[in-house]
Amino acid sequence: MDEKAFQTLVDEFYLEMHYVAKFQKRGEFWFVAALKAGIRENYFLPLLEQIAILEGKSPSFLGRHMNDWLSPFWLNKIQLLFKENDSKEVFALFSELYQEIARKMDFQFDQKRLKKLENLILG
Repeated sequence: MDEKAFQTLVDEFYLEMHYVAKFQKRGEFWFVAALKAGIRENYFLPLLEQIAILEGKSPSFLGRHMNDWLSPFWLNKIQLLFKENDSKEVFALFSELYQEIARKMDFQFDQKRLKKLENLILG
């Protein structure tokens, strides 16, 4: 993953979370569930795969055999995504993932802007 793709993925995650908040507020629970499934696949999975690659592992297609290529540390953390959770927990996990990748790959990101977006979405 190059820095531009990384930045785009992070920015688009915040846009998707905006939609989750918007439609949750409207009571569109079916649509929100579909959005959350897409967020897991389109935003969390690529970051988890990148973490594995940085640790010298080869991820499998669409998260298959994740126990073989993802560290127990991250396996335990991502269980949150399959339980009842609130957006604050999802943001915290996503933030932890992208910060880990940014640190390891020396990518830059505007943490202040992202925190401001998160607060706006959660509000």
